[in-house]
Order: sequence, then C-alpha cells, then structure tokens
Amino acid sequence: MKTQLAQNFWREGLCWTIAVIIASISFTPDAGASSSLRLRTAPGSTSELRLSAELSEKDPQVQIYIQRFLTLGRVETEHALGRAQYYFPMIEPYLQEAHLPNALKYLPLVESTLLPEVTSPAGAAGMWQIMPNTADYFGLQITPSLDERRDPHRSTKAAVGLLAMLQEQFCDWRLTLAAYNCGPGRVRKAIRKAGARDYERLKGFLPLQTRNYISKFTAMAHVANHYEQYGLVPKYPSDLSGPTQVLPIEGPLNLIELAQLSGAPLKTLRKLNPSFLSNQLPPLKGRGRYLVYLPQEAVKSYFLSLTKGAIETAPLPALPGGEPSASLGPPFAAASSSYFNRFLVSGTGYQQPGLPAFPKRPKTLFSKYFIRRWPYAMA
Repeated sequence: MKTQLAQNFWREGLCWTIAVIIASISFTPDAGASSSLRLRTAPGSTSELRLSAELSEKDPQVQIYIQRFLTLGRVETEHALGRAQYYFPMIEPYLQEAHLPNALKYLPLVESTLLPEVTSPAGAAGMWQIMPNTADYFGLQITPSLDERRDPHRSTKAAVGLLAMLQEQFCDWRLTLAAYNCGPGRVRKAIRKAGARDYERLKGFLPLQTRNYISKFTAMAHVANHYEQYGLVPKYPSDLSGPTQVLPIEGPLNLIELAQLSGAPLKTLRKLNPSFLSNQLPPLKGRGRYLVYLPQEAVKSYFLSLTKGAIETAPLPALPGGEPSASLGPPFAAASSSYFNRFLVSGTGYQQPGLPAFPKRPKTLFSKYFIRRWPYAMA
C-alpha cells in the first residue's frame, strides 16, 4: 500500500514538473485570443461586478494551468467542454435571474468538470461540490437513496444562492471565489491579517489550495472561451444527447419499473437523474412528487403504457410562443413545456429559469458555521 502511494505521489509530482517546464519555455497565448477575461454581469444586471483575469507573467500559475489543460489534461478538457454544451444552457438562466456574472458558469468546470456524480474526500458532492452543511441550509435532501447535491437543477440553485450571498459580503469576485473554496471565515481572517481587502495584498494569507483555485478558474475560463483557437474538440456524451422531459411521480419511485414502462434503458435513467442513489426510492417527506428526467419519447411511451393507447391520439398542447411542445431542445431544458408544467408543484425548484428560493430566515447553526450575516431582507 505504501509503495503504491509513493508511486502515485512521484507520478503526480513528475506531471506537475513537466507542466511547469513546458509552460516556462513554450507557452505563448494565441494571437487571436484575448489577453484578458472579464467576468461581466449577465444581461439586465444593475451592477458592474467583474473579475480581472489578466494572462500575464504576473501570475505564472495561470499559464501552468492553461498548459496543463492543453497537454496532460487535454482529453479530460475536451470531454468537459462536451458536457458544457448540455449543462451551460441550464446554468445560465439561474445566473441571469440572480444578476450574477455569466462567466460563473465555468466554476463547475473547475469543481467537477461538470460531472454530477463526483464526490470529494472532504464530502462535497455534485457539479458544484456542495458540502452537507450548505446543502442543509438550502434545503437539499441527503438520504441513503437520494442526494440532491447531485441534481443539476437543485445544486445550481443552491450554488447561485451561495455565490450571491458571498458576493454581498465581500464585494470582490476573487474574494468571493476564494470564500467559495475555503470558506468565508478563512477569507475574513486573511483580511484581518493583511489589513486590506485587496486580493493581491491578502492572497499570501490564504491557503495555497485557494490561491491555486483562483488561478485554475482563470485558466479554465480562458481555455473554454478560446478552445477552438487551441485546437480543442469537445467530446459530446452520447448518453446526454436528445431532448428530455420531466415526469412527476408520486409516492415511492421504482426506476426498474419506470424503465420497463417507458422503454428507456435503466442506465439512461440513472445518467439523467444522478441524484438517485438507488433504484428503489421511498416517498418524499413533505415535498410531494419526484420529478424524473426521461428522454422525450420515453415519456410518451410511459403514458401510452398506463393508458393503453388512449393518449396516443391526444395532441400535445403548444408552448406559449406557439411552438409545439414536442420540440424541446437539449436535455434539462424541458421544464418550460406547458404540458408538464402543470405537474410541477410549488417548492420543487425545477421551474427554469427562476431565481433560487432562499430561506425566509437563516438557520442559526449554519449561520455560525458559514456566514456572518444574512445579506437579504427578511420576507
């Protein structure tokens, strides 16, 4: 065991050494690539929040990460960019409604490479790597059979709410990202030690992992913005292709039975619904229905199986704009269908786009652990 750990340690160290050498002698940004990236607010925002991300010699760590994404991590980067084509259209409306910078959509690329199934050794889970205390604060359920931190919609709503709270507290996007990584308590401690709120002056008092986190985010955002100029080709996941729709199910949920009725492979159901940790889920306590994502044709097959063909001749109603609801676009974009919106009960959080539903009052335990004050007016 010790021998294997030692081999892994030296292998990782060798990879980093190679990346540093390559970056120091061969990295030159593409002529067509912008030398800076700004985190601009989404359309309609009333503020001018931005994060300067200059690609210069002042932060060689950014160049190291860029080179790593383009060489040692090239295949992983291309797969992450492929997943981004499906998840970014779901993330962007939440950021826009909360008046947060659109470029924050790159944050889950850094956290998990947009893999909802990822769980860290520290216990963070989902695309946004949400910790259990944060999940409890934002009402995400964690049970042996269900982990809503792995749900793309619910985790995005929680992460957007958390980022809004941290930005309200620190009023600087680099400090906000640092607090998202290491916690606001450590950032406040760094501010006190440095006697300043400027990131460049206080970053020496932040953990090394957090300083690297800011550089890694800057590098990932740059690469994702200019991937074509670097010759990267997104690898689109086949199991996320095609339009999906939302199916509400009351009571206990049996994914095996649902797969049989809908004709969708069980593997597909588990991939589209990563928050389900088991094929057998008990009834939800105090929240009504499970909302299950299925391929569009599988939803129709499900109703056909239940009604023995009675629904086959019933046309799907049109969307508000007149477009038929059978054409719903990429996965996770189907919650706008009027045909299924009537099933979406209040409080489920799956309507999109929509501002994350913050609690009306702070939870004392979490407030002491995570934030100093509640930045929103009490409803």
